[in-house]
Amino acid sequence: MTDFRATGETPSDAIPHVRRAFLIFTSEQYVDSLNRLSQRGDAWSSLIADAAEGLHSVICSASLPFQLICESVQQRRFERFLIAARIRALPNPSEQEKPIDIDQENKTLDRAKQTMDEFIASKEGSNYLRDTTVEELYRTLQSPDLRIAATELLIQTLISIWAVFETFESSFIVALVNAEPRRAKNLLASPDLKTFFG
Repeated sequence: MTDFRATGETPSDAIPHVRRAFLIFTSEQYVDSLNRLSQRGDAWSSLIADAAEGLHSVICSASLPFQLICESVQQRRFERFLIAARIRALPNPSEQEKPIDIDQENKTLDRAKQTMDEFIASKEGSNYLRDTTVEELYRTLQSPDLRIAATELLIQTLISIWAVFETFESSFIVALVNAEPRRAKNLLASPDLKTFFG
């Protein structure tokens, strides 16, 4: 793992590289406003809902490397809290032969979850998770194969987003003409549009 402390770099040195190589967003940032529009119940609602669903799928796929590493960083930190809680819950040496108490195990798990929630809510914890995620994403870029794969994923993402909007545009114009057929006259008057829509 790239250790920023050992190389003299800082997470901020890696951020431009990481942001260029990976999509670091959640689909909600883009799709929530479209979902609200799709619930209005007008003639275009189903088209907007289809576009929102398509964008959601594309963004989820494109942000998968970020999501996986972020989840891995959080899971490893949680496991450290859980191990510490289990050690503290160990019985005295004289009680070692006692069977595992399920209630005690559940309490230990709850304590670890609470500690993790408090850690995430703290500035120290959020900074740790952010910096470690950046560090691990940056480390993957040191592999030429992974760097190429990250670039290809972003290119495919752009193509897929374009396809979502192209499908929406075409469907919207067809629905618009079907709603008011006299608008077809303008389409038929343009050779380019006539060829495009058939």
